Amino acid sequence: MEPIAWHVTMRLERDQVFAPTPEARRAVARVVYWQCRQLPLLGFACVDTHLHLLLATARAESGRVARRIALALGHKLPLASSFDRSRHRPVSSVWHLRSTLEYVLMQGRRHGLEWEAYFEASSLPELLGMRPMGAHIITDVSQHLPRLRRSDVLDWTGWHGLVPVDGPSEWLVEAALRASALPSLFGGGREAFAARRTVAVLLESGQSGQTGQSGQDIPSKVKASLLGVPERTWFRLARGSADPALASAIRMQLGWMALISGSAAGNQAPEARSPSTQAALPVKVPPNK
Repeated sequence: MEPIAWHVTMRLERDQVFAPTPEARRAVARVVYWQCRQLPLLGFACVDTHLHLLLATARAESGRVARRIALALGHKLPLASSFDRSRHRPVSSVWHLRSTLEYVLMQGRRHGLEWEAYFEASSLPELLGMRPMGAHIITDVSQHLPRLRRSDVLDWTGWHGLVPVDGPSEWLVEAALRASALPSLFGGGREAFAARRTVAVLLESGQSGQTGQSGQDIPSKVKASLLGVPERTWFRLARGSADPALASAIRMQLGWMALISGSAAGNQAPEARSPSTQAALPVKVPPNK
C-alpha cells in the first residue's frame, strides 16, 4: 500500500543553526512555499538545526523538492555547510497524517525553543489567518484532513484567545512584517509597497491607534515616522487601498502579539470579531471595517 504522504527532515551536514534571525526564518518560509507552489504541501516547520516538510507526493517527488529547497536555501542564506541527505518517512493513514502534522508544527515547542521566535518559519500562520503568503496550503490540508478544525490547531498551540484586534500603533510595523514575511517594509518591491500602504490605510482609517487612542487622533507626522517616510509620502500611501488579505492578517498578528504579551488589548478583544474555533479550514478572517 502506497503512503499517503511523506514526512521529510532536512539538516545541514555540520548540524548547525541555519535560520537564527526573524529575517532568515521568513526567508525559509518563502523558499519552501515557492519550491512547493505546484505540490500538495501539507505543512512545514523550521527549528534551530533542521527543517520538517509534510508532502502528499510520491517518494521520488519528495526527494526532488527537498533537493530544490536545499539549493535555494544555500543561495538565500549564509549557510555554514551544505545540507545533508534528507530523511523521508512514510505516512500511512489519515490518523498518522494528522498526528504528523501536529508533530511538525509543534517542533519549536517540542525542542524547548522560544516558541515565538520560530513559528514564523512554519505553515502555522497560514492555518490561523496570520499570513496570506501561503494561503493555498489551507486547501491542501482541508482536502487531506477534512475533519481538522481551527479549534484543533488552537489546541495544539494553546492560543485559544487568538482574535484579530486593532492596534496599538507601535506594534503595526512588526505585525506587518510578520504578516507579509518581509525583512523590511522599505524597498521598491510590489510586496513592500503593498505592506506600507496597508499599514498607512489601517492607521489613517482609525483601525489601529495607541492604547486608548484612535489612529485618526495621531498626528500625521507621528504616523509617517512609524514607516520612516516623509509626511507627503504618508498622505499618498494613506489615500490608497489596503490589501484586504494582508490587512486581515495584520490584525490577527496584532491579536497574537497582544495574546502573547498578556496585554489588556488581548484580554479585551471583542469576541464578536473572533472566527469560530469550531470552523473548518480554511479559516475566513472577518474583513476590516
